Amino acid sequence: VGAHPEVDGQLNAQKGENTPKRRPPPPLESAAPPPTHFLMHKDAWFIQPLGHLPTVLANPGVRAIVRTPPSEDSLRSYLTAASSPLLPALDGSLCPMDARETRRCACTPGGELLELASALAVLQRAAEQMRKAESTDAEVASAESAAASSLAAPLPADANSQQKLRLSALHARTPAALSALRIRRLLEARLSEVRCIVYATDVTAVEQLMGALGLASFDLANPPKGREREVLRALREPHSHGCAAIRATLAEPDAFAIEAAVLHSLIEAFFTILWSKSTLANKLQLTVHDALRTGASLALRMHGPPLAPNAIVDAFKSGGEGGRGRLQALTVHPLRQRTLRRDLASFLVERQGVLSLPARLDAIDLVDALDAHCQKSEMLVLAREFPGLPVFNIGRSKGLTKQGGARDQGLD
Repeated sequence: VGAHPEVDGQLNAQKGENTPKRRPPPPLESAAPPPTHFLMHKDAWFIQPLGHLPTVLANPGVRAIVRTPPSEDSLRSYLTAASSPLLPALDGSLCPMDARETRRCACTPGGELLELASALAVLQRAAEQMRKAESTDAEVASAESAAASSLAAPLPADANSQQKLRLSALHARTPAALSALRIRRLLEARLSEVRCIVYATDVTAVEQLMGALGLASFDLANPPKGREREVLRALREPHSHGCAAIRATLAEPDAFAIEAAVLHSLIEAFFTILWSKSTLANKLQLTVHDALRTGASLALRMHGPPLAPNAIVDAFKSGGEGGRGRLQALTVHPLRQRTLRRDLASFLVERQGVLSLPARLDAIDLVDALDAHCQKSEMLVLAREFPGLPVFNIGRSKGLTKQGGARDQGLD
């Protein structure tokens, strides 16, 4: 594959002073796209249709029809455009699933905030089951006592940093109930480890908050002084949220097996930290999307690079004609989800210094339960809010041979 013309021009400009000066690059909107020899090759993307989201579980008022999937050419064009390095990227965080997001990012329903709420729900159930078994079975109680003694034993001289961190966290824990204050401390501890946590909403939800507060204008990142508590109370209502997953979970907490109070407290902790303008506040990001909520054309399970869910596609094939169009997809990244859940389980069992837990609780068992919980919740959100969308498994081949054929084909 030859160099892009702009790259050739830059290389030639370095050969001597008599070479004409390089022209400034055109604006981004009219810039020539980078070569797509690889990404547009018929074997570059692994595309597996998975059918459609069910329509029988749709929320009242949601248009429940089976949508026609895009053509393969349109889908390949979208995948190429949505993974372009020219687009801004959000790395280091799993963003809330939203078809209006225009940055390249890996996504999960509700983002890392809802993943943490789910992890706490699974953790509480596992701990409660263990404590119940301990209270009724002497052998289980003895095993728990032995495990607790082992964890609290002095460390050997050659102990590694992970062992020291776990012992330090163990000594800091207390057996008090999971209150709003303790949930905020957990979120602060989590923020100290991660690069960023994103909360996404939209103009419609912000306008709902404005109406509830009786304000003519409103900035969710900087609420009127003295009215913060009113904003936090209003955020307990599902319609105050533009994220479909958070809205659905608040509307039906029992269906999602999450205590509403825990999710309320996490949302309140997020905004309380954001408004504090502290160092930790710099790790929180608030995104407000445009109002339209029904633009998604398909759902993608992406086993590969981050994508821009909302992308402008050149040479968009429709009826055999080229042109320019926009395609919006709901994207989730299963491999990144699994990685996050393993880290969340490890954080809650081994590194957090807030909640007292049974000593026999194992992070590996917790992540399996969390994965099952989140997969069920994900399908419920999609079926409630986006019935009838076509669903695809998507992967990207790792390279092409010199002859143009596929190499390392499949999901990476």
